[in-house]
Amino acid sequence: MLYFRATGKIIMEDLKQLFELYDEMRVQQKPPLQDEEPPMETPPSFSAEHPVTQQRKEVDSHRENGAQPEDAHQAVHGEVDLGDVDSKAKLAATFARVQGEKDRKGVRVDKDGESLLAKDEKVGDIKPVSKDDLRTPQDQQVPVKDQVSTEEEYDYNEDVRYLQKYGRA
Repeated sequence: MLYFRATGKIIMEDLKQLFELYDEMRVQQKPPLQDEEPPMETPPSFSAEHPVTQQRKEVDSHRENGAQPEDAHQAVHGEVDLGDVDSKAKLAATFARVQGEKDRKGVRVDKDGESLLAKDEKVGDIKPVSKDDLRTPQDQQVPVKDQVSTEEEYDYNEDVRYLQKYGRA
């Protein structure tokens, strides 16, 4: 409790003792210093690949050796069970990856195909396209006869005569 003297002021010494008591109650003792820290274990290096990645690589190696995608898939994952959702999902993932690779590689022309692209390839009429062919030509490079005139010749007197004759619409 705080004591007041006859002057009505709190004695600073009493407050100092009160604050010291409060600090003693709240302060925790420091832990003892340790001279040597225990050696930290290094985390193991994860050089091994994920099993799914390993299976994908196996399927790809079978395909590179000439196997069809479904045969390569069955060689790694076993026979496809149409009643098992996971088995069908793995087969779908393999087919999706094969399709994605085809899309990335571009257009392949079937040599014996009936398409127009295959026939053009046989004839050899396809001219290779260069970067210059795809660029937009500059004004100087376009012949004058092919350039579009930006000037527009329009006679506004015809409009005035129309309005004078028929009035506003």
